Amino acid sequence: MPEADSGDDHAALGPGDRPPALVRVAVVDDNTWYRDGLGAPGGLLPHQRVVARAADALEFGETLARLPGRACDVVVLDLRIVRGVAPDPLHGGPVPEPPIQGSAAVAHVLAVASEAVTRGALRAVPAVLCYTQENAPRVHLACLLAGAAGIVLKDQPLDRLAEAIDAVSVGGVVVTPDLASLIALLADQRRLDLTDAQAQVLALAGHGCTRQRMARQLHLSVSTVDKHLAAVRATFGDTRTYTDLADAFGLRAWRRPSRKPAT
Repeated sequence: MPEADSGDDHAALGPGDRPPALVRVAVVDDNTWYRDGLGAPGGLLPHQRVVARAADALEFGETLARLPGRACDVVVLDLRIVRGVAPDPLHGGPVPEPPIQGSAAVAHVLAVASEAVTRGALRAVPAVLCYTQENAPRVHLACLLAGAAGIVLKDQPLDRLAEAIDAVSVGGVVVTPDLASLIALLADQRRLDLTDAQAQVLALAGHGCTRQRMARQLHLSVSTVDKHLAAVRATFGDTRTYTDLADAFGLRAWRRPSRKPAT
């Protein structure tokens, strides 16, 4: 069940101000190690207080009615949430809706918070800080476009999370170095993203695959592969190799699962 903890109030701050005397944090994560551990002694900095916990973005909405002082400054949001296998609809009741993940979770948290502000249940919309094991810059970019204030990877030291919480609590933005490079590339080209099909073709092109091999792996025609490659070149020009572009988008780790041979 979602939880809300007691906490004190502090005055509203604008962008560029120093970290406040108290930063109220909500943790949205299906992993109890993070959900409970971040609020334990030694988890975050002394002035950062976990005032709410939820297992997913939907449960976060339920915590707003119990927030002390109607205040939350930062939501630390996991992007990949798996809450176990759904119950059997025949023997275990109705199958619940799947948890909201990724950029959709960011948008949901902000929408719920905005609605709570409108009806007076929350003083201000909190900043959303994505805390995740997902390291694909494309996913991070989608979260920023959905309204997130920053991204911190879970394999980074906990001090980095604490610093990021302070930064976004006063209007700052926190991104990974890979995401910063991607944003620079996209800003230079005036392009925000690739389509999924273009991303898959670019991932294989970044590994040096031939057009024929890409077509076989993706179950496309060679002409369709050529169309996607042409679209990538039309967007980014000829000055960067496919490998460089695939690296910028964090795509070279992508692999299409091979189909098992028929038995």
